[in-house]
Amino acid sequence: MQPIFLDHSLTTPIAASVRESMLPFLSNLYGHPASNHWTGRAAAEAIEDSRSHVASLLDCHPNEIVFTSGGTESVNLGLLGVGRSIGHATDSPHCIISNLEHPAVKQTAARLAKEGWKVSVVCCDSQGLVQPDALESLINAQTRMISVTHGSYQLGTIQPIEDISKLCYDRDILLHTDAAQTVGKIPCMVQQLGVDMLSLSGHKFFAPKGIGVLFIRLGVPIESILYGEGNESGLRPGTPNVPHIVAIGQAAKLAQAGLQSSQQRVAGLLAHFIQTLESLLGGPVNQLCTKSQRLPGVSLIALPGVMASDIQQRLPDICLGLLPQRLSEQHSNGDCVFRSLGLEQERIGSIMRISIGWTTTEEELQRAAYRIADAYESLRDNK
Repeated sequence: MQPIFLDHSLTTPIAASVRESMLPFLSNLYGHPASNHWTGRAAAEAIEDSRSHVASLLDCHPNEIVFTSGGTESVNLGLLGVGRSIGHATDSPHCIISNLEHPAVKQTAARLAKEGWKVSVVCCDSQGLVQPDALESLINAQTRMISVTHGSYQLGTIQPIEDISKLCYDRDILLHTDAAQTVGKIPCMVQQLGVDMLSLSGHKFFAPKGIGVLFIRLGVPIESILYGEGNESGLRPGTPNVPHIVAIGQAAKLAQAGLQSSQQRVAGLLAHFIQTLESLLGGPVNQLCTKSQRLPGVSLIALPGVMASDIQQRLPDICLGLLPQRLSEQHSNGDCVFRSLGLEQERIGSIMRISIGWTTTEEELQRAAYRIADAYESLRDNK
């Protein structure tokens, strides 16, 4: 029996058409895009076609798209590249991030702090949202850059980026958002969001691992953080990864063509899964952050009295999203997401993140609900 993958927030399978789009560039179209002969021209044209597809998905100009090795590099290039470019113009420049950020953002902000920036952290509320007024209270005359994730990788909550961007625009503050969890799943149009930088990762929406994108608005000052022969408008030295760039372009086409229908489908499937689980357990399933706007295929559920890791151990062929094992250590940190939610340690340990995608089937979710319910009741009865 095939494993059931319910951890699409972590990664996604490569779509068939995405995989097929790569193949010519892994075989006969192996040219270097900087060369002038036909294989090089074919590679260069393929890169620019993909750039246009990604730009169309994000509603921006192709010249504002920079291909990278993934979301982490995109975050580093955006925050460090811009931070180093503008930081010298202000004494003790100030940056604000949220406690919802991926380690890529948190660690990059920590690097900026070592380079002379002051870094503040705004905490989400009990529903997993960064409130604009809480963010505004941290802004000062030296604030030059803010980074707030578009969709929380831990909670699945969608942040009010449009409202935050208005705060930034009025004060001439640059805004970055990590959209790794949202691109390809909900609309992420940079003009509407009002962001200056947006980072994303291909493997979160059915492209391969090892490819990402940084959107950087034209006119935003930025410098390369790597050194070598310049590509990507001089921002990323090294030979472009043509097969993966082609792949993310195809994934962008797929996402743009099927975004609305995919949203509706995964939301319906997830709602049915929760209903089935509640029916099997004889009562409501405890879900977190239900009052917030959420990604359509993501739910955090807490089954009381049983550790989520124990359920996963009973169900090795069902891939669930679990919280880090060392959460007790993280919980002592002031920026812990789950402290902001007001959760007790025992309840935190019972949380599972269920995240589904385009490839998830109703039959898989039905089977998963029955097996999760069986495992939970068995573990609870044996305590």
